[in-house]
Amino acid sequence: MMFNYFFGSDSRSLTYLKFLNDNTQNLTVVTTYPVKTGRGKKVKSNIIEDFCVENNINFKYFNQNETYEDMSNALCVSFKNIFSKEFLSKNNNIYNIHLSLLPKFKGPSPVETQILKNEVNIGYSIFKIDEKVDSGPLIFSNNIQHKKDLYASNVYELIFKDFTNSYNEIIENLNNELKQ
Repeated sequence: MMFNYFFGSDSRSLTYLKFLNDNTQNLTVVTTYPVKTGRGKKVKSNIIEDFCVENNINFKYFNQNETYEDMSNALCVSFKNIFSKEFLSKNNNIYNIHLSLLPKFKGPSPVETQILKNEVNIGYSIFKIDEKVDSGPLIFSNNIQHKKDLYASNVYELIFKDFTNSYNEIIENLNNELKQ
C-alpha cells in the first residue's frame, strides 16, 4: 500500500510532493491556510498550495478536528502543525520524514544541528507519528555517505535523492508494518 495523502507546508516539502505526485494515483494534499505576509499584510498561499493549484492536485487545508475518511497512509514532510492526540486517534497512519537518524537530533532543525556539531553520521528516518515528538515506531532510516563541509541545502538534496532511490524499500517496510 502506498501513500495516498501528503502533509506539507513549505519549500522543503515540495520536492517530496512532486515525487509522490509522479508516483501515486489520486493523491490528496493537506496544507496550511494562507497567511498574511509582507508589508501590506496581504494573504498569501504557501508553495504547496500553489503547486497543487498549478497541477490540478486535490488539496485541503489542515483542520485538527477533521477525519480524513479516505486516508489509508499519509506522508508528512516539513509540516508546520503538530498533530493533537485527538487528531491522531482519528487519522492514525501518518508517517513523518525526519531529517536525522532518530533518536538523535529530535525536534526542529536537525540538519543544521548535525552540521554545527560536525556529525559524521548524517541521515534520515521515517516513523509513524504518535503523540510524542519524533518518537513513533521507525519504518525506515538510512545513513547518508557524504563529504565534510556540507551546507544544509546539500544535506536536503542528499536525503531526497536517497529517499527516491529507497522508495520501493520504504513502501515494502510500510506494508510490513501495516501487517503487524
